[in-house]
Amino acid sequence: MRKFIFPLLMMAVLPLAFLSCKKDNSGTGELSYVYLNTAPAEEITPVSAKLMADVKFKNFTATGLMELKFFYCQSDTPVERRDMYELGDVTPVKTYDIGDGKFGIVVENLSPGKDYYFMPHLSVLGVSLVSDVLHFKTQDFCVTLETTDVTVTGATVSARAVLSQEERTKAQVGVQWTTTDFDDLPNVERKYVDMADVHEDGTYNCTLTGLNANTRYYVRAVVSMDGKPHYANTLEFKTKSE
Repeated sequence: MRKFIFPLLMMAVLPLAFLSCKKDNSGTGELSYVYLNTAPAEEITPVSAKLMADVKFKNFTATGLMELKFFYCQSDTPVERRDMYELGDVTPVKTYDIGDGKFGIVVENLSPGKDYYFMPHLSVLGVSLVSDVLHFKTQDFCVTLETTDVTVTGATVSARAVLSQEERTKAQVGVQWTTTDFDDLPNVERKYVDMADVHEDGTYNCTLTGLNANTRYYVRAVVSMDGKPHYANTLEFKTKSE
């Protein structure tokens, strides 16, 4: 990963600097460098993540003048560092005055199962540094795992719901199934399971009954949060012939 080094001797002449060189002034007692590095996101959930960065410096005492913030955006296509300033939906998040070490900030209200890109922005005495853009993907609220025990009129669907303890108290989890597609609402059936039957890791089984023989079905897990459904990936299976 690229590391960005900022010599003090160039502060007075550069209004904006993105530098990758290091000037060693350690023998003079002056600032040798400021180092900024993007660190992988942590604590990723379906709707939040902690954006991280490493900041290191040498022979620098004015740490209260260093300010770190992050830029992040959701995108379905890869994003590079130079693209961050061009995207209209990039969100800057200000953190706080910092010192030497690893820093991060939690961003919320993200969308489940989406790709996000972020980079840190460090301001030192009015001069800006950035580092590499890193990527993370938020967790899905639910995942359809597999269909087993398929019979003439039934099947068992295994799924997983990613929920916090608080979310478990107000969420409904289950599956939906249809013989056509999920846009054909009159043909979509659903079944919820008791939260007591959802394991600690979020996995659960849902048994479907009353299916038609020798028929292809489409099935997906669903989590309903505050009345809003979140859908998982779709699997398909075919019931056995009579």
